[in-house]
Amino acid sequence: VSGDLGAAFLGLTLMEREKQIFLENPQIQPNLENEDYIVGRLLRPEARKDIIELLEKLDIKPTSMMDISDGLVLDAARICAASGVGIDFDLASVGSRIALTGGEDHSLLATFPLSATIPPEFRVIGRVVPNSGVSVDGVPFTAKGGWDPLRDG
Repeated sequence: VSGDLGAAFLGLTLMEREKQIFLENPQIQPNLENEDYIVGRLLRPEARKDIIELLEKLDIKPTSMMDISDGLVLDAARICAASGVGIDFDLASVGSRIALTGGEDHSLLATFPLSATIPPEFRVIGRVVPNSGVSVDGVPFTAKGGWDPLRDG
């Protein structure tokens, strides 16, 4: 995966909390002090075209890659369904359960051949496995997460 995961979801959670406080007590202004990074990840997402260009320049060809703006697990399941494989994430490498199910991170999830040199803009957070669907630390992941426009829209 490129980039960090979970910050945009934390920004959304913070904004929703502050909105609720304001609706209940309009005299209390939102407190977003020292939260520029997570609020910025939510309100100012960046498409990582630079990474696509870097992969082309280095002639590194991922076997799959997609923007994971709907959430890591949800978008990984889409790769699994399209490819007929499974993906097993290492929770310690992902960073948190929030990073599994949050969304709006606009990071890139990619799979690479075992022989590929992984560019420094990516970090390994799991592996492709022969079964189907998404698992975390070897356990099938069944919790709902992310945002699916067909389910949530």
